Amino acid sequence: MTNIIISYWVGRPPNRLYQLLNQIARHDAQAPFIITIVCNGGDRHPLILPEKYVKNGVHVLNRVNSGYNIGAWEHGWRSDGESEYFLFLQDECRILKTGWLKAFLDKMQESREIGLLGESINWKRAWSEQRNNPVAASCLNREGEVPFNAVDFLRAFIVLSGIDPGESAEHLQSLILFSSRTVLEEVSGFITSDIYAEAVGSEIAISKKVQERGYRIAQVGAQPFSFIGHLQWSVTWYRNWIKFKLFARPYKAKIEKVLEKISSRAD
Repeated sequence: MTNIIISYWVGRPPNRLYQLLNQIARHDAQAPFIITIVCNGGDRHPLILPEKYVKNGVHVLNRVNSGYNIGAWEHGWRSDGESEYFLFLQDECRILKTGWLKAFLDKMQESREIGLLGESINWKRAWSEQRNNPVAASCLNREGEVPFNAVDFLRAFIVLSGIDPGESAEHLQSLILFSSRTVLEEVSGFITSDIYAEAVGSEIAISKKVQERGYRIAQVGAQPFSFIGHLQWSVTWYRNWIKFKLFARPYKAKIEKVLEKISSRAD
């Protein structure tokens, strides 16, 4: 049995959560499952579902607002003592096609080497290269604060957490994750933090913890977001980004040379 753990923050309108529950009911998963919604902030303002979801067996765990999505997922799987597999979703996720759950089960069961599945793998390069990516390096910077290299911070957080970061910065985006109870117990679950930058580090750390134990991380489909999408990340968005990167690649070296000349003249 698979427990679908959905993270939800009580400060957000529940419309998207209900849309996701409706899509789960509408698209045949082709595999048995139960649903657990973990509501961050539900200790003060409990999430009360409409009766139709309750009748369908959707279970709610109201808890303190702690640890962001990762904190909710950690609480969710720890509260389940029976399920063999766990599919971790955010309430902003979207079911895209029939057989969405079976795809994760089939992929993981085809190889014992796979310990963690997702819909998209990020940062497929060495840490030393990724730290020079301007978008990644500034992803945690906030207006009015002293800027810092976010990639260096995230790698340091992983190291300080006692985890081997490896040579590569690759990791599964923690929007949609799938794993087994066996693997989660081996890696002691997710790391949680109430500090935003560390919470982002925790999202990367789960991939590194799994790899450290000798497992592989893998993308469930041939393309990112093949079976389950996300409001902020879609197949269309990803394809357009790849097209742009391919278009810009021939000009990258030329642009860098021009910038070097400008910089040398300024010196």
